[in-house]
Amino acid sequence: MLGQSFSDLELVVTDDANSDSTRQFCDRYSADRRVRYRSNPTRLGALLNIAAALKEVRGEFVAILNDDDQSEPDLLHALVPPLLRDPGCVLAFGDHSTVDGSGVPVHGFISSTTRLAKQLNLTEGMVPEPFGFALRGGVLMAMGVLFRRCALRQTWFISGAGGAYDLWLAIQLSVVGSLYYVPRPLMRYRVHANSESARVDSEKIQGEIFIFQTLLKWRLSAHDYDYVRNQLAGCLFVLGRERLYAHNRPGARSAFVRSLQVKAGAKSTLGLGSTYLPPKALGFGLRCWRKQPIWKCLIGQALG
Repeated sequence: MLGQSFSDLELVVTDDANSDSTRQFCDRYSADRRVRYRSNPTRLGALLNIAAALKEVRGEFVAILNDDDQSEPDLLHALVPPLLRDPGCVLAFGDHSTVDGSGVPVHGFISSTTRLAKQLNLTEGMVPEPFGFALRGGVLMAMGVLFRRCALRQTWFISGAGGAYDLWLAIQLSVVGSLYYVPRPLMRYRVHANSESARVDSEKIQGEIFIFQTLLKWRLSAHDYDYVRNQLAGCLFVLGRERLYAHNRPGARSAFVRSLQVKAGAKSTLGLGSTYLPPKALGFGLRCWRKQPIWKCLIGQALG
């Protein structure tokens, strides 16, 4: 981030692990007044960690960058002007590329931003339907985004959003102001075995479940309501599947039932039925399930 062509910036490193190694690394940059290190005495989780850092930020505009990702040098140069020109614009964003753990580009990756922009024939400028675009994952707060700090609301910073905080904040901001799109990659998303995204945890999807359950209580268009309901049913199915993999049969059964209560579907019906299989038959079924590419496709579709 310090290599930005727009040099009038501050870099706040917010350490939720309160680790000596991170502190010592930041000490290398102690001569650079733009760099500040902070830590939390106890772990807060991603969204509350960001909230704590925002209380110490001095700048008008903020970009979130996760520790294993990298911003392009022109990110701020591209995204600051739209926010300066229009006080009603709360967020400016670009696209992102994907690299592996060594920084080598991952070819064939199409981000949700690119996919939605192509569907809507977006060119540089204001997004015509900001809520729908953010709802469908077109804007993720840690993926080449700059937002207006004063547009944030303290009530948005709740632990329920979990690791899906980037989707949650983008949706919230899309309601209070306009979004500006710059059609080029402005950051590099790193994919590797030790990333948070790769961490195995049967409950990781709870953040998305919280978001879509909350959105069902909002006043939505019929189109958006159907989308949210489908997403919630799909996320609950994934929760059930992951709990099965973790040998949590009662928890899996509960998740599949909840999915079917939101929307009836063959996958959740099959998942629910599998929770009543004898252990050997269930184990065999799960091994086969994991090997079938079609299930990966179906799950990807369910998650948008």
